[in-house]
Amino acid sequence: MAAAWISRARRDRGLPAPGVVEAVLAALLSAVPVAAACGAPLNLGSPRPGAVACLAVIAMTLPAAWARRAPLGAATVMVIATAANGLLFGHVIRCGVALPAAFIVAFGIGARLGWPRVAAGLALVVADVVIEGYYDPQISWSGLLTVGPAALVFFGLGALVRARNRTARALRATSRQLREQREETARLAVAADRAVLSAAIDDSLRDRLDVIAQTVAAGLRPAAAGQAPGTADPDKVRRSLAAIEHDGRAALGELREVVGGLRAPDAGPPLGSTAPLEGTAPQPTLAQLPELIRAWPAGRARLTIEGQARSLPASLELSGYRIVEHLVQALADEPGMVIDIRLRYTEEVLELRVRGAAAPEADLRPVLAAARQRAALHGGTMDSRVDRGICHATALLPLVSGYA
Repeated sequence: MAAAWISRARRDRGLPAPGVVEAVLAALLSAVPVAAACGAPLNLGSPRPGAVACLAVIAMTLPAAWARRAPLGAATVMVIATAANGLLFGHVIRCGVALPAAFIVAFGIGARLGWPRVAAGLALVVADVVIEGYYDPQISWSGLLTVGPAALVFFGLGALVRARNRTARALRATSRQLREQREETARLAVAADRAVLSAAIDDSLRDRLDVIAQTVAAGLRPAAAGQAPGTADPDKVRRSLAAIEHDGRAALGELREVVGGLRAPDAGPPLGSTAPLEGTAPQPTLAQLPELIRAWPAGRARLTIEGQARSLPASLELSGYRIVEHLVQALADEPGMVIDIRLRYTEEVLELRVRGAAAPEADLRPVLAAARQRAALHGGTMDSRVDRGICHATALLPLVSGYA
């Protein structure tokens, strides 16, 4: 019945739901006056208070159920109920259940409220304790010297919990901002590399097309001078066409190289580099992973290939190699631990799994963020976790035509 009343009150009046722990404590405290009203041999005063007086105590204990969700309202109801009990039923022992309820509300006020509402809540709790001490013969005025500071202690504990929760929330917010900043830094690095490669494409094609245009202009110069078409030097025309073919093939080769790097930004020159594209070294592929793990002592790294290995687009090969390279560099060379690298080829995805002991001095967060961005370039995903010092990372790169 009580649960139905609370649910209906919440629906009709918008009351907050009571806390679970506080509701249990309030129910236990309220059970004592109920038992006394039913005739249980409880020492609640001498002579025994009547059933109505016992049940009226529930108004002093039940508000404790809302000590965390609505502490100010609970304290207000509790003060009114305590004053009403004293005026109606006089000096009766109620401190066994009334004071714990007041302490619970004092804790909730310290844990939930901020200034200036905390001052009002604390004043209500002190007023409740003073009224209870006045009407309770077992406390009297001398007992307030102990009960009052006890209520303040519970309030202080609640304030400490509130400060700790506020610090924890601030730390979580800072961690979330740092994580977003790392992801944004990785995205900006990808965008910066793409901008460099785009500029390289523009400069390279412009230079090559200028050379081709000059060659064509030199070949057309005799016709512009009025010379008969049949009198042109065949060797000179052949040399001009050969130069045009050579320059065109060179431009296409450079375009393929730079566009491949544009799909995987590390293929291009370093940011701010002025090195010409003709000197760019061949980019690594997945076939070179055995050479990568040779840098580790024998038996400390293991490469396993599952499925039918096949040639993939250059950008995909490079991204897969870089993902493994980054993850391996963040792992530690510990005795008894093996760095396990697994490549699995399927019809739709290339699966990369790396497992090993995380290096204590390495910061895995930027490494994982960079690897995640590389996977995202191809529409892939990467998941990672660290369990008892062991890093597990899995990257999935799709092989469908839309990305590969």
